[in-house]
Amino acid sequence: MSASTVRFTIPKKVKLKSLIVYVANQKELNAWKNSSRMTTLVIKTEKAAEITIGAKDFSKVHLIINAPKATIINYASFKTINAKNAGKWINKIEPPVVDNDSADNEGDSNSEGTKETTDDTSNGGTWGGYIPGPIDSVPPTPIGPSKPTTSEEPVAPDVAYIINYYVDNELQKTIKGSDLKQREILKADLTEYMYNNLIEIDDERTDRTQLIISDNIANNTLDIYYKTKILSSDVENKEDMSDDETNKIKKEIESLLEQSINNRDYRVKLRSAEAKIKLLKGEEVKIFYQKKIAGIRSYRDIIEEYNKLLMEATSDVELIYNDGRLDNIQARIKKIKDTIQENDELNIIIEEKVQEIEEIKILCKNIREALAELQLKDIENDNKITTTGHAYIEILPDDKSDIYRLLTELERKNTNLRKVVDGLGAILEEVKIVKFEEEHNALEYQKDRAKNFINKNSTCKVESLAEFGKALNLAENEPNQNQRSVLIHHTENLEKWYQKTSVECMAEKVIVKNKGISIETLKNLEQVLKESEKNKDLSKEKLEYFTNKLEDLIYEVEKEIYVLEKENPQG
Repeated sequence: MSASTVRFTIPKKVKLKSLIVYVANQKELNAWKNSSRMTTLVIKTEKAAEITIGAKDFSKVHLIINAPKATIINYASFKTINAKNAGKWINKIEPPVVDNDSADNEGDSNSEGTKETTDDTSNGGTWGGYIPGPIDSVPPTPIGPSKPTTSEEPVAPDVAYIINYYVDNELQKTIKGSDLKQREILKADLTEYMYNNLIEIDDERTDRTQLIISDNIANNTLDIYYKTKILSSDVENKEDMSDDETNKIKKEIESLLEQSINNRDYRVKLRSAEAKIKLLKGEEVKIFYQKKIAGIRSYRDIIEEYNKLLMEATSDVELIYNDGRLDNIQARIKKIKDTIQENDELNIIIEEKVQEIEEIKILCKNIREALAELQLKDIENDNKITTTGHAYIEILPDDKSDIYRLLTELERKNTNLRKVVDGLGAILEEVKIVKFEEEHNALEYQKDRAKNFINKNSTCKVESLAEFGKALNLAENEPNQNQRSVLIHHTENLEKWYQKTSVECMAEKVIVKNKGISIETLKNLEQVLKESEKNKDLSKEKLEYFTNKLEDLIYEVEKEIYVLEKENPQG
């Protein structure tokens, strides 16, 4: 038996309603001449052969001749004979007289003779009983009023089964006699095998044969027939195959191979293709298709494993970090290219699948890294809330949305990743959103105030004004403004520089405005301003010291100037 071959075992107890045997030459006829179960013998050949049917009692067998070029010489008695399509029919016995009510005596009533005849009676058979019609792919059901010569015994009630079938010697199913009462069951169960040329049957003298099951199932009987040796590499009829027939088989093979790429039942499709390859002539074309089948089978077997991995995995860890299972599958798919022909269309499919796996790996890594970053922030926030009462870092809805988009893209790559996507989505859902709205608003207020002040006092010469600008620029471009501490730091820093710069600019304006007036308070103001500008300590104490002193001196200077101007209005 060849690989992935279907084998049927028919128990001897089973009642075969009809066993129709096809033969094409003398050798095949000799192989079947002693069969006790044959009900119809069909001689079918297109060759100009000479076939002799030896003397034998075939009184319960119908004979059909479909051999337009052959010479058929008959010495046997048959139940009925249809020789209309014989090239030359030579009957050496007298036509039998059929009495269906005494079928057991039919063989005795047909004695061997020597008369040669080609008349209409012997060449068409109006000898009573069943006369088969044209020979089709499925033999016709007997017609006419006469009853079969064999008894229609029902299947015994204690029969455990009617038919077993195996794939690669492994029992697949046992169909019981009771099941056959339901007309469609057997047909449905065996549909995928009905046209598979690799089918073989274990029964008398049926080595390398094809079993075809018709849908004529009734009364617990089974219609089957054998096509002798159609799988043999040296079948004579194969040599008669025309180019049209060869091309038709090739198209059927190509169609099966194309379907097997994505069909769930790819194993059945490939077995059917292998069967049809055996019907082709020439080893080169056989090897060509066999290589294609081997490549597709290897690819689909790995893809089956790949899809199973994706469907069963609940985490990306099982795909990427668990012994690199995706890497392993990807490498095995790449190796298939070394075994197939360079121009094989399977190469394109392999490249696409390799690229798909690569993109899945990249997406899984990107999602895992982004998710890990959010999880770390979430943990840090929980710790900070426990110790300080405030979260540490912002986690915004957009941060989670970016990962959700990656998860959607991952599932689009292969819908079998549903469990992995759901698992990652559940982890992402647990990450808590954190927003520092109050802190952001406070900083924005300080930045706006700083910009307005710097623009209005651009002519001021104090050094603190330039430092104030630097602090503003840093606050606007700080990369970590999703951290609460950073937001608060810049808010407080701008507040301090505003306090320092605003009072120093005010002092400078008073000094410039009253330049030339010789009063002691003005000199003191100039001295304290210089000290304030030199001070780089922005601590609360230092800022309050210089701010209070400069404000007091500015007040004293303006007061004295006011008195002087009042006493001497003419200047």
